[in-house]
This record gives sequence, C-alpha cells and structure tokens, in this order.
Amino acid sequence: MKKILIISSLISLEVLAQSNSVGYLYGNVSDVDGGAVNNCNISVTNDDVGSQRTLAVNDDGSFRVASLSVGRYTVNADCDGYNAGTLEGLRVNVGSGTNCLLYTSPSPRDG
Repeated sequence: MKKILIISSLISLEVLAQSNSVGYLYGNVSDVDGGAVNNCNISVTNDDVGSQRTLAVNDDGSFRVASLSVGRYTVNADCDGYNAGTLEGLRVNVGSGTNCLLYTSPSPRDG
C-alpha cells in the first residue's frame, strides 16, 4: 500500500510542476482611433522553437492564448480590411500573462 501512495504522490508532483511551467498572452486589436477590430486572426509564434498557434479574436477585439511555454514570442494580427499588426520579442513567464496591445490601420482600397 505504501508503494502505491508514494508513486501517486510523485506523479502528482510531476503534473503540478508541468502546470506551473506555462504562461499566457492576452490583449486587444484596435484601430488607430482606439476602436475594436474584431475581424482578425491572431498568430502566436514561439521565437525559440518555431511553434505557432492561430485563433480568432473575440467580438470586442480581445484575445487570450493560454498554456504557452515560457519563452519569447511574436504576435501577428491579420485583419480583413486592415494592415497587419505585429509585436515582437514578447516574453512569456511562468504562471503569468503578458499584455499585447496591437494597433492597425485600414488598408488602402484597390480601385
């Protein structure tokens, strides 16, 4: 019985250590006047290993990307009718969030 209890405790400690080794990015996409831009996809790239995740922003232009490994990141906003917005060198730390405020301007119309 004691062996099972010890193994279970070790597994629990390992899971706890893994859950505490991540952070997250959050923020908003706005136009140059401060209005929310909600027709965007956000791509988050880990600059250290090259992995990438993509998600759509919420109706109010906000986003949150959870469970990111600690490291440096680049965030790109690809928005319909707007120029791309990019933030580079963002740091994700253990157990905390990094705020990303992306600003974009309307792209010129073809005509």
